[in-house]
Amino acid sequence: MVRSRAQKAENDSKGKVLFGPSSGIQVHLARSDAEEDLKDFTPSEKVAQKQERGEEQELQFREALESEVQSLHADMEARAKFEAGTLAAQLRAEAEDSGEAASRALARLVAWREAADPRRQWLAEVVPIARSCAQIRAAAEFIKVCKTPPEPPHSLGAALSAVQKQLGTLESQAERAASGAESPREGQLPQVFQKLQNALKALAELKVTYPDMPRSPHRNSPMAFLERKLYGREEEADAEATAEASEAEGSRYSWRAQLAALASAGFYAVAPDLRGFGATESPKEVASFDCECIGNDMLALLKVLGRSCYALVGHDWGAILAWHLGCLFPEAFPRLCVMSVPPVTLVAKVPPVDRMSQQYGEDFYYILYHNEYQDYGKPWPIDDPAAFTGPAEKEYEADVEGFLKRLYLSGALSTSEVKAMTLEAPPCQDPKRSAGGQLDRLPLCTSLPSWMPQEALDRFVEAFKASGFRGGINYYRCLNRNWQKTKSAFQKAGGKIKQPTFFIGGELDPVIKTYGGPEATATMVSKVCSDLRGCCFIADCGHWNTQEKPHETNQALLRFLESTRDLPDLPGLPDLPGRSRL
Repeated sequence: MVRSRAQKAENDSKGKVLFGPSSGIQVHLARSDAEEDLKDFTPSEKVAQKQERGEEQELQFREALESEVQSLHADMEARAKFEAGTLAAQLRAEAEDSGEAASRALARLVAWREAADPRRQWLAEVVPIARSCAQIRAAAEFIKVCKTPPEPPHSLGAALSAVQKQLGTLESQAERAASGAESPREGQLPQVFQKLQNALKALAELKVTYPDMPRSPHRNSPMAFLERKLYGREEEADAEATAEASEAEGSRYSWRAQLAALASAGFYAVAPDLRGFGATESPKEVASFDCECIGNDMLALLKVLGRSCYALVGHDWGAILAWHLGCLFPEAFPRLCVMSVPPVTLVAKVPPVDRMSQQYGEDFYYILYHNEYQDYGKPWPIDDPAAFTGPAEKEYEADVEGFLKRLYLSGALSTSEVKAMTLEAPPCQDPKRSAGGQLDRLPLCTSLPSWMPQEALDRFVEAFKASGFRGGINYYRCLNRNWQKTKSAFQKAGGKIKQPTFFIGGELDPVIKTYGGPEATATMVSKVCSDLRGCCFIADCGHWNTQEKPHETNQALLRFLESTRDLPDLPGLPDLPGRSRL
């Protein structure tokens, strides 16, 4: 009905002629019946309900839209805060790493203020690190406010990224300092000292703000030491130092006979734990265990002690490192006494692990086992941060005492005392790697030899239970890396170790046997050492000469040290009072 009336009104209007104002005729149109009807029109109840529902739906749509917009805004704000928090955590970790670099510089500076000579080589490290302290403090102060992000939320991430770029320069500054590129003037040192203290205090406040910040588990870490120094807790430091000496005894215990003999002869002897052993820290990165890093550790130790090195003595892996450090840092280590392992990694023509892989193939070999990650014989991917633990340390740590007992016996298996002992279980004879790992391939006897009483074994077991085996095995994973790092320096030296060198080994050492026996080993050593003072092969002695034959080892070592007393210091070594003799 409504549609028909509306149509009628439209047709009526089309039949009328309208004249515009230009015609001079004013026309008044009468209101049509349809218009009158529409004016009084009232929609039906059904139409009215439909209109009400449409209005309600529109209202519901508006409310839903507003709710969704608010939810989206909250989600974006939460995401921005999460991203900002992630950046803050990353920056926090980097700030602490930078703080540790400053801590090491401060430790050296503390030592200098107590008894140092201003000509110390390490002073070159101070100024560039001090310049970075302002950046560290700014980063620390900024991170402290990260729990309440500023508005708008996205600005926090941008600010953190900017600070992060600034912190990226710290490593290069420290490297330039370590190379001696910059050196401070004596008058600048008090200001540098104060800046370093301020930076470390800022980082200490940062740790309070973020209690989940990773801390060193070891009390003898640089940061823990400096916290005690900075806040005056010297009594605590002394007490902890005593406890640390007790805890570390299991590791340095292997040199107990030599330390006593050298002290009696008037030598100042130090037997430090290498990184990854005893109470030292064990970095996650495998590359942190290469010969260059260990060399820097030894140089830093000499600086802290305030002494130059008279002679570097090493056994087994210490021997391998002694060869490499003697090549890389000849002036720092002017005399070498190497035990058990000849310089095979120096004279190798190809990377050592690659050669072993070709030589042994599918057969088991412990060095390849220590380098095993996914495929047997494949070198460990030391640049892959995901490569963390291999099968070797898992096996050894599952039975620490059993493994160490077997290991010590296997090194002396051909000696008269061990040969007379009764085997508890015969070792695995299958040469294939698929037959198992290392443990079952080593002999196990019903008793211990006289030179390894249960008390001594317990000390080593306790030390390795505390440190684990990963640090020690990581040295094997750096064999190829050490070869690469030393190759150039060894070639420049004409393929020679030029400082006075002495070699000590057991006549029945299985390592010596691997390289053709005492005569072949002496020939190899003589070809590498241009000033070889002799080779001593101890009769009826296996691999552990410092344990099995301590008296004979001490006599040979002292003869060498006494024979080099009249040698002058090499150029470039600091002439410090109270020079270390070992």
